[in-house]
Amino acid sequence: SGSAVDTLQLSATSQLDNAGQLAAAKTLDIQAAQITNRGSLASNGDVQVRTNTLQQNGKLLAQGKNTLAVSGQLTNRDEISGSSLNIQSGTLDNSGKLISTGDATITANRLNQDGIFSAQGNALFSVADTFSNSGNLVSQSLQIDAPTLNNSGEMVSHGDAVINSDTLQQNGSITARGDAQLTARGRLENQGAISSQNALILNSAQLRNMGSLTAPNLTLTTGQISNGGLLQGSNQLSLNSGQLDNLAAGTISSDNDFALDLPQLNNSGL
Repeated sequence: SGSAVDTLQLSATSQLDNAGQLAAAKTLDIQAAQITNRGSLASNGDVQVRTNTLQQNGKLLAQGKNTLAVSGQLTNRDEISGSSLNIQSGTLDNSGKLISTGDATITANRLNQDGIFSAQGNALFSVADTFSNSGNLVSQSLQIDAPTLNNSGEMVSHGDAVINSDTLQQNGSITARGDAQLTARGRLENQGAISSQNALILNSAQLRNMGSLTAPNLTLTTGQISNGGLLQGSNQLSLNSGQLDNLAAGTISSDNDFALDLPQLNNSGL
């Protein structure tokens, strides 16, 4: 255990194991090959961590910026917070809390988000491989870039949401209070709920919807649609597809404008 009035620098060539309380008035700077935190690492200013692996079972708290550079595995089971979060890691497993009172930028090869993620500002996720979310993710605005996105949890943007992927498996909920733009260069499968309070624009090579896609203005551009759920644009609905298979349980509805550009339509639903 220890404390520092101003700047606290911790450096270890191999392993740093903290089970106590370390605090800095301005800056907490930690560098080690391996870091295990079971206690509290805190700063009234910024926190900077550079390591190969970070096992985070305690508190890692910054009143200012919290910047983590982890070349390998970062596992968070408790809380990482700051006025902004900038996390870079090989693999990030979060079953705890990642909290930013401002913006958050998460860069990883793989991201497993089973816990709570909250950003009062903009949230940007840049994932090189697979992003899996089964937890709760909330931000002011949301952007996700990931070749594979698996969502069985809850994603909420109080503003706009932009998602770019190759494959999107959506069994949970994605909600935007502003506009939402989803791109799946390959297949998008929705068994949950995707909604926007303004415009929802979806582009994919193949769309299979067994859940709901709802917005005042819904625009779908896809090579092929198989719909056994709900496609609803309460004000405007636009479907541009090479083929639409509307299954028996499928509903396509709009209270006002309804535009279909479909060379092939197979309709067994409503």
